[in-house]
Amino acid sequence: MNTKFFVVFATLLLFITGCDYFDNGDTLNVSKFETNISGLPALPDTMTFVGWFQYENKATLKKIAERVFVLDADPNGNISYNSDKPLSSLQRAELFYLTVERKIVANDSGLVPSDRKLLSGTFSYASSNLSIVDNAANFENLTGYYNLTTPTDGPNSSELSGVWFIDSASTNPVSGLKKLPELYAGWVYEGWIDINGQLVSTGRFLAADEADLFSGYSGTLAGFEFPGEDLLNSAPSGLTFPTDLSNAKVYISIEYKDGRTNGSSPFIIVLEGTVPASAQSNVTYNLSRSNKVITSGYSFMTVDLVK
Repeated sequence: MNTKFFVVFATLLLFITGCDYFDNGDTLNVSKFETNISGLPALPDTMTFVGWFQYENKATLKKIAERVFVLDADPNGNISYNSDKPLSSLQRAELFYLTVERKIVANDSGLVPSDRKLLSGTFSYASSNLSIVDNAANFENLTGYYNLTTPTDGPNSSELSGVWFIDSASTNPVSGLKKLPELYAGWVYEGWIDINGQLVSTGRFLAADEADLFSGYSGTLAGFEFPGEDLLNSAPSGLTFPTDLSNAKVYISIEYKDGRTNGSSPFIIVLEGTVPASAQSNVTYNLSRSNKVITSGYSFMTVDLVK
């Protein structure tokens, strides 16, 4: 679980004193844009990464996407891009973002960005920080909660064999993950249990106050309308359900949204906790921020102002 997500985009340098300068006949119209991104998820061979500038059409007030590059990441999930760009592209760009597109259409002239956005950053004073959420600071001091209980097989039955991300297992439970920021559409959250070194997914989810997308181990009764899973049936090889989750580790991760409802191992762990050795059901336990890196770094553009 040495997963890291290290994104490098951030500094755009324009050595200018005013827009009037660019009307000078000695000013070059080409600038160099460089970006380095690492820690990206592996994609199927049919998919690729596309970088975009976004700007506003002043006449129609519509947002326009301008394709910057189409690139595969290297085997380590890195993208390095360095190319001359028209200065006008940079002047009007409001933000930069990265999407996942089908290779067969990625270079089409009429391509419209998909909703599989992975990273975005707004330009401010000629610089931009890329993040997987609107405000990366929302991941700082992140906390969460979970309970051990098994609602899908009725009360008082194998209660230590289920994990639900709720702040209380009473009559009116509330979300235990209320502080999770909303991800861009190319990502999804996922819950995990580490049982003696074997990882079990509790399912992927888009919102902390809704049920997740997976219920393959649960019983026949209704679960909570929050992320979580009862471990009662269809145990993976090497495990037996029901089980006792005392001493197990619990995680929340961020995953590339590839259409699956559960995965085999976490990509970016953002919350983690350990079930006490003397675990009890219907008791709220804490999740704390993992030390895994999410975003950091820089990239830049240089502008030659005179011939």
